[in-house]
Amino acid sequence: MSIGSRLVMTSLFSLVLSACSTIHNAIGPDTPRSDLRESLEAPLTVSDAGSPFCHEEMVVTTTPKVIRTPPPYHATLYFDLDKTTFTPDSLRESIKVYKAILERRDRHIEVVGYTDTLASPQYNDKLSERRAEKVTQDLINAGVDATHISTAGKGETLLKVPTPDETEEVGNRRVEIDVR
Repeated sequence: MSIGSRLVMTSLFSLVLSACSTIHNAIGPDTPRSDLRESLEAPLTVSDAGSPFCHEEMVVTTTPKVIRTPPPYHATLYFDLDKTTFTPDSLRESIKVYKAILERRDRHIEVVGYTDTLASPQYNDKLSERRAEKVTQDLINAGVDATHISTAGKGETLLKVPTPDETEEVGNRRVEIDVR
């Protein structure tokens, strides 16, 4: 093979490899197009089988489906002193709360019980757990799947109304329900 043939073959191979790339000059790829640049970047016809040298970008023209989830839901129910029974107001409110939760099927529900500071911390931990379990059982009885509920008792930690120890406060005797 002659030197001229080799030179032509090398030039053709270089053109094939550069057909898919952008010709850059010293200024960069954002340089405005010129007649010379347009002639050097002639379109390349690719067969249906594609080319091992070029990658064609595929444009997706379908609109992705948007899934809207309801915003988080929060409710607080209050309890009688040293009991797992609701205050009269919370008993009425519980019906609305349970109904709202049922409308949000297949969501995670977190039920956390709390107490005031009237008894010992150990006693309050157990009482807060019983209050949270009572609300959890109410939700299950209403039709909520038990696997979607997590239950915890926090005792007299995280007081809603700051009080000194051995203080009765209905605002702290509560169960908080968060639905996400």
